[in-house]
Amino acid sequence: MFGKKKRQYAIYAVDDEREIRKAFKELLPEIVDCEVTVFASLKEIEERLKTDTVLPDLIMSDIHMPGKSGLCLSKFLRDTNYRIPVIYVTADKGEDLNVGEFHILSKPFNVFELEKVIKKQLKIETPVALKQVRKK
Repeated sequence: MFGKKKRQYAIYAVDDEREIRKAFKELLPEIVDCEVTVFASLKEIEERLKTDTVLPDLIMSDIHMPGKSGLCLSKFLRDTNYRIPVIYVTADKGEDLNVGEFHILSKPFNVFELEKVIKKQLKIETPVALKQVRKK
């Protein structure tokens, strides 16, 4: 009765840097009502996905990590027939890219930009009044 409230969304975040994992864990619930589970490597998240009975609604992943590239995650998801949207973050300079079920977001990015991408991937509509405020 007085237990922990279940969050609306489940987000997995994978990054080899502890500070980034901590930032994901703290920041993402401020953007959307979600439970965030963090992983330090692709191997960790792949093992978890293989055993999960309920899959996450979204995955956020760094691209450049020791071992496998974060982009290998998309291949893993395709090979296992998991249809989970992925947002990749990278320090590489370049334009943001949205390709099918994944989006590449270049660092640094601001919170509003991140919120827009997350809500798009989760198919959450931003209220019109809020969109107008942000344009100013």
